[in-house]
Amino acid sequence: MTFHKTRRTLTTVLALTSLVTLAACASTPNAAPEPDSSAVPHGFVAGATEADEAQIRLTYLSADSGTITMIDPLTGEEGFSTAVPGATSLSHDGRYIFVRTTPNAPLKMIDTGVWTRAHGDHSHFYSSPAHTVETDSRLPSGTAIGDGNKVAIFDESTGTTSILLREALDKGEVHVALSIPGTPHTGLAVPYKGHVLITSAPDSDKLPTAVWAVGAADASGSLESLPNAECPALRGHAITSYGVLFGCSDGVLMVSDDAGTLTAAKIPYPSANPGQRIESFEHRPGSSELTSLAGTAGLWHLDAAAQKIQFIKSPEPLLASTTAGNGTPALAVGTSGTVYAFDTETLAVEAQKQLLPAAKTGQTPSLVVDNNRAYLSHPSTTKILELDYRDQLRVARTFTTAGTPAQLVETGL
Repeated sequence: MTFHKTRRTLTTVLALTSLVTLAACASTPNAAPEPDSSAVPHGFVAGATEADEAQIRLTYLSADSGTITMIDPLTGEEGFSTAVPGATSLSHDGRYIFVRTTPNAPLKMIDTGVWTRAHGDHSHFYSSPAHTVETDSRLPSGTAIGDGNKVAIFDESTGTTSILLREALDKGEVHVALSIPGTPHTGLAVPYKGHVLITSAPDSDKLPTAVWAVGAADASGSLESLPNAECPALRGHAITSYGVLFGCSDGVLMVSDDAGTLTAAKIPYPSANPGQRIESFEHRPGSSELTSLAGTAGLWHLDAAAQKIQFIKSPEPLLASTTAGNGTPALAVGTSGTVYAFDTETLAVEAQKQLLPAAKTGQTPSLVVDNNRAYLSHPSTTKILELDYRDQLRVARTFTTAGTPAQLVETGL
Protein backbone atom coordinates (compact mmCIF):
# COMPACT_ATOMS: atom_id res chain seq x y z
CA MET A 1 0.00 0.00 0.00
CA THR A 2 1.26 3.47 -0.84
CA PHE A 3 0.53 5.90 1.98
CA HIS A 4 -0.36 9.56 1.41
CA LYS A 5 -1.33 12.35 3.78
CA THR A 6 -4.92 11.83 2.70
CA ARG A 7 -7.76 9.49 3.43
CA ARG A 8 -7.80 6.26 1.50
CA THR A 9 -10.90 4.07 1.11
CA LEU A 10 -10.35 0.39 1.75
CA THR A 11 -11.59 -2.28 -0.55
CA THR A 12 -13.20 -4.03 2.37
CA VAL A 13 -15.78 -1.98 4.26
CA LEU A 14 -17.05 -2.59 7.73
CA ALA A 15 -18.11 -0.22 10.47
CA LEU A 16 -15.77 -0.98 13.34
CA THR A 17 -18.23 0.27 15.86
CA SER A 18 -20.37 -2.87 15.68
CA LEU A 19 -19.09 -4.15 18.99
CA VAL A 20 -21.14 -5.80 21.68
CA THR A 21 -23.26 -3.48 23.83
CA LEU A 22 -23.13 -4.67 27.39
CA ALA A 23 -25.86 -3.96 29.89
CA ALA A 24 -25.31 -2.37 33.27
CA CYS A 25 -24.07 -4.38 36.23
CA ALA A 26 -26.48 -6.49 38.16
CA SER A 27 -26.10 -8.24 41.48
CA THR A 28 -25.55 -11.90 40.69
CA PRO A 29 -24.51 -14.98 42.64
CA ASN A 30 -21.04 -16.34 42.04
CA ALA A 31 -22.34 -19.23 39.97
CA ALA A 32 -23.96 -17.13 37.29
CA PRO A 33 -26.72 -18.84 35.27
CA GLU A 34 -27.13 -17.98 31.62
CA PRO A 35 -29.21 -14.79 31.70
CA ASP A 36 -32.61 -14.60 30.04
CA SER A 37 -33.28 -10.91 30.72
CA SER A 38 -31.62 -7.53 30.37
CA ALA A 39 -29.94 -7.90 33.80
CA VAL A 40 -26.66 -9.17 32.33
CA PRO A 41 -23.46 -8.72 34.38
CA HIS A 42 -20.83 -6.59 32.65
CA GLY A 43 -18.56 -8.83 30.56
CA PHE A 44 -20.72 -11.94 31.02
CA VAL A 45 -20.32 -14.81 28.57
CA ALA A 46 -22.77 -17.71 28.51
CA GLY A 47 -21.42 -20.69 30.47
CA ALA A 48 -19.05 -18.61 32.62
CA THR A 49 -18.93 -18.37 36.39
CA GLU A 50 -18.46 -15.03 38.11
CA ALA A 51 -15.97 -14.89 41.00
CA ASP A 52 -15.03 -12.41 43.70
CA GLU A 53 -11.41 -12.02 42.53
CA ALA A 54 -9.33 -12.43 39.39
CA GLN A 55 -9.03 -16.08 38.34
CA ILE A 56 -5.51 -15.93 36.96
CA ARG A 57 -3.75 -18.72 35.07
CA LEU A 58 -0.09 -19.21 34.24
CA THR A 59 0.54 -20.75 30.84
CA TYR A 60 3.93 -21.92 29.64
CA LEU A 61 5.33 -23.16 26.35
CA SER A 62 7.62 -26.11 26.97
CA ALA A 63 11.07 -25.83 25.43
CA ASP A 64 11.53 -29.55 24.97
CA SER A 65 8.19 -30.58 23.46
CA GLY A 66 6.24 -27.55 22.22
CA THR A 67 3.46 -28.45 24.65
CA ILE A 68 1.41 -25.57 26.09
CA THR A 69 0.30 -26.11 29.69
CA MET A 70 -1.77 -24.09 32.18
CA ILE A 71 -1.25 -23.82 35.94
CA ASP A 72 -3.80 -22.58 38.48
CA PRO A 73 -1.75 -20.54 41.00
CA LEU A 74 -4.42 -21.03 43.66
CA THR A 75 -3.77 -24.77 43.74
CA GLY A 76 -0.36 -24.93 42.07
CA GLU A 77 -1.64 -27.75 39.89
CA GLU A 78 -1.28 -28.16 36.14
CA GLY A 79 -4.50 -28.52 34.22
CA PHE A 80 -5.23 -27.90 30.55
CA SER A 81 -2.41 -28.98 28.23
CA THR A 82 -2.13 -29.28 24.47
CA ALA A 83 0.62 -29.94 21.95
CA VAL A 84 1.06 -27.36 19.18
CA PRO A 85 3.65 -28.63 16.68
CA GLY A 86 6.08 -25.92 15.64
CA ALA A 87 5.00 -23.47 18.35
CA THR A 88 7.57 -20.69 18.70
CA SER A 89 6.01 -17.98 20.89
CA LEU A 90 2.92 -16.95 22.85
CA SER A 91 1.04 -13.66 23.15
CA HIS A 92 -2.36 -12.91 24.71
CA ASP A 93 -5.12 -10.36 25.22
CA GLY A 94 -5.90 -11.23 28.84
CA ARG A 95 -8.02 -14.25 27.93
CA TYR A 96 -7.02 -15.72 24.58
CA ILE A 97 -3.49 -16.96 23.92
CA PHE A 98 -2.23 -16.58 20.36
CA VAL A 99 0.34 -19.19 19.36
CA ARG A 100 2.85 -18.37 16.64
CA THR A 101 4.13 -21.40 14.79
CA THR A 102 6.27 -21.94 11.71
CA PRO A 103 6.25 -19.09 9.15
CA ASN A 104 3.04 -18.71 7.14
CA ALA A 105 1.21 -21.33 9.22
CA PRO A 106 -2.30 -20.34 10.40
CA LEU A 107 -2.47 -18.76 13.83
CA LYS A 108 -3.48 -21.08 16.68
CA MET A 109 -5.59 -19.87 19.60
CA ILE A 110 -6.27 -21.13 23.13
CA ASP A 111 -9.11 -19.85 25.30
CA THR A 112 -7.65 -19.89 28.83
CA GLY A 113 -11.18 -19.47 30.20
CA VAL A 114 -10.36 -16.62 32.59
CA TRP A 115 -10.86 -12.89 32.15
CA THR A 116 -11.49 -9.58 33.95
CA ARG A 117 -13.81 -6.88 32.67
CA ALA A 118 -13.36 -3.41 34.15
CA HIS A 119 -16.59 -1.52 34.83
CA GLY A 120 -16.32 1.98 36.24
CA ASP A 121 -14.80 1.87 39.73
CA HIS A 122 -14.86 -1.95 39.96
CA SER A 123 -14.26 -5.07 37.90
CA HIS A 124 -16.01 -8.35 37.14
CA PHE A 125 -14.07 -11.63 37.20
CA TYR A 126 -15.05 -14.71 35.21
CA SER A 127 -13.90 -18.26 34.58
CA SER A 128 -14.90 -21.09 32.25
CA PRO A 129 -13.22 -24.30 31.03
CA ALA A 130 -10.05 -23.79 29.00
CA HIS A 131 -9.98 -25.21 25.49
CA THR A 132 -8.31 -24.97 22.10
CA VAL A 133 -10.22 -22.67 19.78
CA GLU A 134 -11.23 -24.48 16.62
CA THR A 135 -9.80 -22.65 13.63
CA ASP A 136 -9.02 -23.51 10.03
CA SER A 137 -6.57 -22.56 7.31
CA ARG A 138 -8.57 -19.43 6.49
CA LEU A 139 -7.39 -17.80 9.72
CA PRO A 140 -4.22 -15.93 8.69
CA SER A 141 -0.81 -16.19 10.24
CA GLY A 142 0.84 -13.18 11.79
CA THR A 143 1.32 -11.12 14.92
CA ALA A 144 -1.91 -11.03 16.96
CA ILE A 145 -2.71 -8.18 19.36
CA GLY A 146 -5.98 -7.79 21.27
CA ASP A 147 -7.50 -5.13 23.51
CA GLY A 148 -10.44 -7.11 24.90
CA ASN A 149 -12.80 -5.93 22.15
CA LYS A 150 -10.99 -6.81 18.94
CA VAL A 151 -8.01 -8.88 17.83
CA ALA A 152 -5.81 -7.52 15.03
CA ILE A 153 -3.63 -10.02 13.14
CA PHE A 154 -0.88 -8.45 11.03
CA ASP A 155 0.57 -10.69 8.31
CA GLU A 156 4.12 -9.50 7.60
CA SER A 157 4.32 -11.42 4.33
CA THR A 158 1.36 -9.53 2.79
CA GLY A 159 0.91 -6.47 4.99
CA THR A 160 -2.74 -7.41 5.50
CA THR A 161 -4.45 -6.74 8.84
CA SER A 162 -7.28 -9.13 9.74
CA ILE A 163 -9.76 -8.13 12.45
CA LEU A 164 -11.56 -10.60 14.71
CA LEU A 165 -14.32 -9.39 17.04
CA ARG A 166 -14.16 -10.64 20.63
CA GLU A 167 -17.96 -10.69 20.75
CA ALA A 168 -17.89 -13.43 18.10
CA LEU A 169 -14.85 -15.20 19.60
CA ASP A 170 -16.56 -15.43 22.98
CA LYS A 171 -19.43 -17.22 21.23
CA GLY A 172 -17.02 -19.68 19.61
CA GLU A 173 -17.22 -18.04 16.18
CA VAL A 174 -13.87 -17.55 14.47
CA HIS A 175 -14.03 -15.48 11.30
CA VAL A 176 -12.35 -12.40 9.86
CA ALA A 177 -14.73 -9.45 10.25
CA LEU A 178 -12.53 -7.00 8.36
CA SER A 179 -9.46 -7.35 6.12
CA ILE A 180 -7.32 -4.24 5.65
CA PRO A 181 -4.83 -4.48 2.78
CA GLY A 182 -1.28 -3.22 3.07
CA THR A 183 2.27 -3.81 1.89
CA PRO A 184 4.65 -6.43 3.33
CA HIS A 185 6.91 -5.27 6.17
CA THR A 186 7.89 -6.20 9.72
CA GLY A 187 5.00 -4.36 11.32
CA LEU A 188 1.99 -4.71 13.56
CA ALA A 189 -1.59 -3.59 14.12
CA VAL A 190 -3.01 -2.59 17.50
CA PRO A 191 -6.72 -2.26 18.41
CA TYR A 192 -7.29 0.78 20.63
CA LYS A 193 -10.45 2.54 21.79
CA GLY A 194 -12.41 1.25 18.80
CA HIS A 195 -9.67 2.29 16.36
CA VAL A 196 -7.01 0.10 14.79
CA LEU A 197 -3.47 1.51 14.68
CA ILE A 198 -1.43 0.12 11.78
CA THR A 199 2.26 0.61 10.98
CA SER A 200 3.61 1.66 7.59
CA ALA A 201 7.07 1.26 6.06
CA PRO A 202 8.71 2.73 2.94
CA ASP A 203 10.03 -0.67 1.81
CA SER A 204 9.21 -4.27 2.62
CA ASP A 205 12.73 -4.92 3.92
CA LYS A 206 12.71 -1.96 6.32
CA LEU A 207 11.18 -1.35 9.74
CA PRO A 208 8.02 0.80 10.05
CA THR A 209 8.43 4.56 10.17
CA ALA A 210 4.91 5.76 11.06
CA VAL A 211 1.54 4.76 12.50
CA TRP A 212 -1.78 5.16 10.67
CA ALA A 213 -5.32 4.49 11.89
CA VAL A 214 -8.71 3.12 10.94
CA GLY A 215 -11.30 5.23 12.74
CA ALA A 216 -13.90 3.81 15.09
CA ALA A 217 -16.82 5.83 13.72
CA ASP A 218 -15.75 5.82 10.06
CA ALA A 219 -18.36 3.80 8.21
CA SER A 220 -16.23 3.90 5.05
CA GLY A 221 -13.43 2.01 6.80
CA SER A 222 -10.80 4.43 5.51
CA LEU A 223 -7.18 4.68 6.60
CA GLU A 224 -5.92 8.02 7.93
CA SER A 225 -2.52 9.42 8.76
CA LEU A 226 -2.00 10.74 12.26
CA PRO A 227 -0.26 14.10 12.78
CA ASN A 228 3.09 13.71 14.54
CA ALA A 229 2.90 9.90 14.36
CA GLU A 230 6.33 9.37 12.82
CA CYS A 231 8.32 6.60 14.51
CA PRO A 232 11.68 5.80 12.90
CA ALA A 233 12.63 2.10 13.01
CA LEU A 234 9.51 1.18 15.01
CA ARG A 235 9.88 -1.86 17.27
CA GLY A 236 7.57 -3.04 20.04
CA HIS A 237 4.30 -1.77 21.46
CA ALA A 238 2.28 -1.66 24.68
CA ILE A 239 -1.33 -0.77 25.47
CA THR A 240 -1.78 1.36 28.60
CA SER A 241 -4.61 3.39 30.12
CA TYR A 242 -2.90 6.55 28.81
CA GLY A 243 -2.45 5.34 25.25
CA VAL A 244 -0.59 2.95 22.99
CA LEU A 245 3.21 3.11 23.09
CA PHE A 246 5.56 2.33 20.21
CA GLY A 247 9.34 2.05 20.50
CA CYS A 248 11.19 4.36 18.07
CA SER A 249 14.86 5.05 17.47
CA ASP A 250 14.35 8.62 18.74
CA GLY A 251 12.09 7.90 21.72
CA VAL A 252 8.64 6.46 22.42
CA LEU A 253 5.58 7.40 20.38
CA MET A 254 2.38 7.58 22.45
CA VAL A 255 -0.96 7.56 20.63
CA SER A 256 -3.83 8.63 22.88
CA ASP A 257 -7.59 9.00 22.55
CA ASP A 258 -9.13 12.38 23.36
CA ALA A 259 -12.92 12.06 23.25
CA GLY A 260 -12.74 9.89 20.13
CA THR A 261 -9.94 11.85 18.44
CA LEU A 262 -6.49 10.29 18.26
CA THR A 263 -3.43 12.37 19.09
CA ALA A 264 0.25 11.42 18.92
CA ALA A 265 3.23 12.71 20.90
CA LYS A 266 6.88 11.67 21.22
CA ILE A 267 8.46 10.93 24.60
CA PRO A 268 12.20 11.51 24.14
CA TYR A 269 15.05 9.56 25.66
CA PRO A 270 17.04 11.33 28.39
CA SER A 271 19.54 13.84 26.99
CA ALA A 272 22.35 11.72 28.44
CA ASN A 273 21.53 8.39 26.84
CA PRO A 274 23.81 5.56 28.02
CA GLY A 275 21.66 2.69 26.75
CA GLN A 276 20.43 1.22 23.50
CA ARG A 277 16.99 2.18 22.14
CA ILE A 278 13.74 0.58 23.30
CA GLU A 279 12.71 -2.46 21.26
CA SER A 280 9.97 -3.96 23.44
CA PHE A 281 7.94 -3.16 26.54
CA GLU A 282 7.02 -5.19 29.62
CA HIS A 283 4.53 -4.26 32.34
CA ARG A 284 1.59 -5.35 34.45
CA PRO A 285 -1.62 -5.25 32.40
CA GLY A 286 -3.39 -1.98 33.17
CA SER A 287 -0.27 -0.29 34.54
CA SER A 288 1.07 2.98 33.13
CA GLU A 289 4.64 2.14 34.15
CA LEU A 290 6.78 -0.06 31.91
CA THR A 291 10.32 -1.36 31.51
CA SER A 292 12.52 -2.21 28.56
CA LEU A 293 16.05 -3.57 28.29
CA ALA A 294 18.65 -0.91 27.43
CA GLY A 295 21.21 -3.13 25.76
CA THR A 296 23.93 -4.40 28.10
CA ALA A 297 23.98 -1.26 30.26
CA GLY A 298 20.74 -1.61 32.20
CA LEU A 299 17.06 -0.95 31.64
CA TRP A 300 14.62 1.82 30.81
CA HIS A 301 11.77 2.76 33.13
CA LEU A 302 8.91 4.55 31.38
CA ASP A 303 6.11 6.41 33.14
CA ALA A 304 3.37 6.95 30.55
CA ALA A 305 1.34 9.19 32.86
CA ALA A 306 4.27 11.57 33.36
CA GLN A 307 5.57 10.96 29.80
CA LYS A 308 9.05 10.37 31.20
CA ILE A 309 11.79 7.86 30.39
CA GLN A 310 14.65 7.24 32.81
CA PHE A 311 17.68 4.98 32.64
CA ILE A 312 18.53 2.52 35.42
CA LYS A 313 22.07 1.19 35.43
CA SER A 314 22.44 -2.54 36.10
CA PRO A 315 25.32 -4.39 37.77
CA GLU A 316 25.36 -6.80 34.81
CA PRO A 317 23.68 -7.30 31.41
CA LEU A 318 19.98 -8.13 31.74
CA LEU A 319 17.85 -10.71 29.94
CA ALA A 320 14.33 -9.88 31.14
CA SER A 321 12.53 -7.09 33.02
CA THR A 322 9.09 -5.89 34.07
CA THR A 323 7.29 -3.83 36.71
CA ALA A 324 3.94 -3.73 38.48
CA GLY A 325 4.15 0.07 38.79
CA ASN A 326 2.43 2.11 41.50
CA GLY A 327 5.55 2.53 43.60
CA THR A 328 6.73 -1.06 43.30
CA PRO A 329 10.25 -1.86 42.07
CA ALA A 330 11.36 -2.51 38.52
CA LEU A 331 12.32 -6.17 38.29
CA ALA A 332 15.02 -7.70 36.11
CA VAL A 333 17.01 -10.89 35.58
CA GLY A 334 20.73 -10.78 34.85
CA THR A 335 22.86 -13.15 32.78
CA SER A 336 24.23 -14.66 36.00
CA GLY A 337 20.72 -15.76 37.02
CA THR A 338 20.49 -13.00 39.64
CA VAL A 339 17.12 -11.30 40.04
CA TYR A 340 17.18 -7.57 40.85
CA ALA A 341 14.62 -5.16 42.29
CA PHE A 342 15.38 -1.52 41.39
CA ASP A 343 13.87 1.45 43.20
CA THR A 344 12.35 3.61 40.44
CA GLU A 345 12.84 6.80 42.49
CA THR A 346 16.47 6.42 43.59
CA LEU A 347 17.35 4.10 40.65
CA ALA A 348 19.34 1.95 43.11
CA VAL A 349 19.24 -1.82 43.67
CA GLU A 350 16.98 -2.43 46.66
CA ALA A 351 17.17 -6.25 46.59
CA GLN A 352 18.93 -8.98 44.65
CA LYS A 353 18.93 -12.78 44.77
CA GLN A 354 20.58 -15.55 42.80
CA LEU A 355 17.54 -17.62 41.78
CA LEU A 356 18.33 -19.07 38.34
CA PRO A 357 21.23 -20.82 36.62
CA ALA A 358 23.59 -18.66 34.60
CA ALA A 359 22.39 -18.04 31.05
CA LYS A 360 23.56 -20.10 28.12
CA THR A 361 23.32 -19.05 24.49
CA GLY A 362 19.70 -18.99 23.35
CA GLN A 363 18.23 -19.33 26.84
CA THR A 364 16.07 -16.45 28.02
CA PRO A 365 14.10 -16.46 31.29
CA SER A 366 10.46 -15.34 31.45
CA LEU A 367 9.30 -12.81 34.04
CA VAL A 368 5.65 -11.75 34.44
CA VAL A 369 4.01 -9.69 37.17
CA ASP A 370 0.59 -8.89 38.62
CA ASN A 371 -0.67 -6.79 41.54
CA ASN A 372 0.68 -9.17 44.15
CA ARG A 373 3.35 -11.48 42.78
CA ALA A 374 5.93 -11.97 40.06
CA TYR A 375 6.44 -15.31 38.30
CA LEU A 376 9.81 -16.41 37.00
CA SER A 377 10.80 -19.36 34.79
CA HIS A 378 13.84 -20.56 32.87
CA PRO A 379 13.98 -22.92 29.87
CA SER A 380 16.62 -25.16 31.50
CA THR A 381 14.57 -25.88 34.64
CA THR A 382 11.25 -27.51 35.48
CA LYS A 383 10.15 -24.87 37.98
CA ILE A 384 8.21 -21.62 38.12
CA LEU A 385 9.09 -19.37 41.05
CA GLU A 386 6.48 -17.13 42.67
CA LEU A 387 8.18 -14.01 44.06
CA ASP A 388 6.94 -11.47 46.58
CA TYR A 389 8.51 -8.37 45.05
CA ARG A 390 7.44 -6.24 48.02
CA ASP A 391 9.44 -8.44 50.41
CA GLN A 392 13.03 -8.46 49.18
CA LEU A 393 12.24 -10.91 46.33
CA ARG A 394 11.16 -13.62 48.75
CA VAL A 395 10.32 -16.91 47.00
CA ALA A 396 6.74 -17.42 48.17
CA ARG A 397 6.13 -20.70 46.32
CA THR A 398 7.72 -22.97 43.74
CA PHE A 399 5.63 -24.76 41.12
CA THR A 400 7.14 -27.92 39.63
CA THR A 401 6.32 -28.24 35.94
CA ALA A 402 6.03 -31.25 33.67
CA GLY A 403 7.98 -29.46 30.95
CA THR A 404 10.72 -26.84 30.72
CA PRO A 405 9.08 -23.39 30.45
CA ALA A 406 10.59 -21.58 27.46
CA GLN A 407 7.99 -18.81 27.71
CA LEU A 408 5.52 -17.89 30.42
CA VAL A 409 2.37 -15.72 30.19
CA GLU A 410 -0.33 -14.79 32.71
CA THR A 411 -4.00 -14.38 31.82
CA GLY A 412 -7.17 -13.50 33.72
CA LEU A 413 -6.11 -9.96 34.62
